[in-house]
Amino acid sequence: MRNRGLLYVGIMVLLLGLLFFFTSVGSLLLGPDSPLSLGRLWPLLLGWAAVGFFLPLLIWWEQRRQLYGLTFPGVFLLVNCLAFLFTSLTGKWGAWAYLWTVEPLGVALGLLALYFFGRRAQALLVAAAVIGAASVVVFAVLVSLLERPAGGLVGAFLLLLTGALLVIGALVRARRPQPPA
Repeated sequence: MRNRGLLYVGIMVLLLGLLFFFTSVGSLLLGPDSPLSLGRLWPLLLGWAAVGFFLPLLIWWEQRRQLYGLTFPGVFLLVNCLAFLFTSLTGKWGAWAYLWTVEPLGVALGLLALYFFGRRAQALLVAAAVIGAASVVVFAVLVSLLERPAGGLVGAFLLLLTGALLVIGALVRARRPQPPA
């Protein structure tokens, strides 16, 4: 296809048009304060921007090794889209007392995306694991303390899961044959 740049711009404009159409219809049918209004779904604009970073990898797949750096901001924007969408739809803006931990989690997931789409540098996995585990542990502790009683269960589950994954990772590494020194 010759006009891939035009295809990119066209898809982005179509997606933005769909978002505005959907939210406009939602506002007309259910009122301006409905959950389907742009006033409540504005975080989808962050999702739209995230798609703008992922779309070039799909359109120019054969050049993905040169474009893989776009995955990091795409993932980071997508994580923020989901966090803001949750608070916008539920009205629980106070949840940012623990939701701020999605910011380092977004960094960890962005590093994982760089690893999978890029040159598979082992350091990216290590950094993603450290930042991601720290983010999940802090989230679990904060949600356990601030969102009683259900948050206590969520936090406990996340702590148990993270701890189990760390133990399994340590055991798997211990079984690998070590190269001679």
